[in-house]
Amino acid sequence: MSEKSISGREVTIGDWKFNKLKLEDKDLFNKFLEATEYPTNLWYCNFDYLYASSRARGNIIWTIVDGLFVVFRLTIKNYLCLEFLPLGKGKPCEISDATYKCLKFCENWNAKLDKKGIVMNLNNLQLDFLSGCPSFKERFTAERKKGVERHISVRKLLELKGNHFQNIRTQLNKFKKVYSDVIVRRADKEDQSALVELKELWNEKSGNKYISIWDNYFYHNLIKNFEELGHIVIVVEIKGKIAGMATGGILPDGQAWACELKYDVGYKGICEFLYIEFVKEINQISPETELINLGSDGSGKGGLRLFKDKFRPVFDTNLYRLYLT
Repeated sequence: MSEKSISGREVTIGDWKFNKLKLEDKDLFNKFLEATEYPTNLWYCNFDYLYASSRARGNIIWTIVDGLFVVFRLTIKNYLCLEFLPLGKGKPCEISDATYKCLKFCENWNAKLDKKGIVMNLNNLQLDFLSGCPSFKERFTAERKKGVERHISVRKLLELKGNHFQNIRTQLNKFKKVYSDVIVRRADKEDQSALVELKELWNEKSGNKYISIWDNYFYHNLIKNFEELGHIVIVVEIKGKIAGMATGGILPDGQAWACELKYDVGYKGICEFLYIEFVKEINQISPETELINLGSDGSGKGGLRLFKDKFRPVFDTNLYRLYLT
């Protein structure tokens, strides 16, 4: 296969033409996402994540294949893969056929790297949908990833009823008593430098809990462009200083996702306070929204899972990669 070429926002790989992902693509992306017939409750499957992560590990590029919107990642090392399944109106065999065609293309391009084509992210509900195509199991192999995506109930976290939420209620009451002057508000452009400083503080005080911090580039790109993206960012101010922030958005299917959560660990109870305030913000914007996807709990055990368990997820989805058989 011939080498790639780049001209402006157009990327040519072999005989396929792609577009670099740009801000102005969000409406088109969401149009295809809304038309998609399989469950789209995958944390990675949203425009804000794609845009903010682009260029961190390579370029996010897209093209139309058989009437479907397909998102690829071309890494710095020239490895080509699909971020998730093709988006748009299509029955199981139509999605399966387009995925097969795209992975074959990736496989040919990646041959010089001796690597397969892969769909990086899909969940068990999407696998169930694809299994409705008789040829799916012959063509593809699914590999389970570590961790699960946790989905919380907006209604339950607004009410906080019952013994299950006793710990959160206690943390909230203590936090509000100690920091009675706390202010919660939507962020604006003037907060950017303070939000960058908050991330640096979080890296210093909390980042040592993690083997690696994946979101440094992502965070800065998201904060730089959150207003243009229409991304929801709330901040908590204590004595005139931003002490925490939470971000996310509402998806075309009416459900929501939570993205960044950064805070000064010196304020006990602030992370629980932030999450509940974020839930309130989602409910205020979209009272019909029932669920918020908190994303993966990483390895499926340890501190991150225990923290998310506090909010009593109502269901989990398992994560997979998809290869050609």
